[in-house]
Amino acid sequence: MKKIFSITFLLLSSLIYSQNSTAKLFDFMLQDKKLLWSHVYDSDLNTDDLKSNLIKNVSSSNGMVDLIKSENRISFNIYKDVVDYKSHGGKWSNTPDFVKYPQHYKVQIDIKDYQYKVTVINIDVISKSSLTMRIAEFSDDLQKVKLIDIVSNKTKTDFGSKKSIKNGLSFIHKHFQNKFDQILDINEVEQ
Repeated sequence: MKKIFSITFLLLSSLIYSQNSTAKLFDFMLQDKKLLWSHVYDSDLNTDDLKSNLIKNVSSSNGMVDLIKSENRISFNIYKDVVDYKSHGGKWSNTPDFVKYPQHYKVQIDIKDYQYKVTVINIDVISKSSLTMRIAEFSDDLQKVKLIDIVSNKTKTDFGSKKSIKNGLSFIHKHFQNKFDQILDINEVEQ
């Protein structure tokens, strides 16, 4: 009987330990050691109208390149996107550096009737290298830093505990919400 309990305990322990957990903060998620932001938007448009409006607006927007269209998904890259943290109550002195620098990322928009889901992945912060910042503040030597390396713990399974991480991600979250809500708003007004 003890052997059965011991084996059962070991099996349950290994199953619980091996399960992938998802850490969440705002609409950011750490999943399989990757950082993503995902939000669902409602619309008054059916799938076809929604898709055509999204494609039209994405195609005409600055910074959005490499557009790929499939049946119910649009994907593209955004380069040099700058978060307007000041419009969300931030100040230069109390905003984390990773929010102040431009970001590159990939966007996937999944479309169905009356809804679209925006997922942002591969978020990089474009910053001056730490060495360059010590030597020459105005150098053009820039580097890409993965946002996950800044905001997660070492194992990339949970968000860091510093208040500045939560504060910074709240600015980026609000920026993404507004940006991808407005992608459709412009075209819905035209109809």
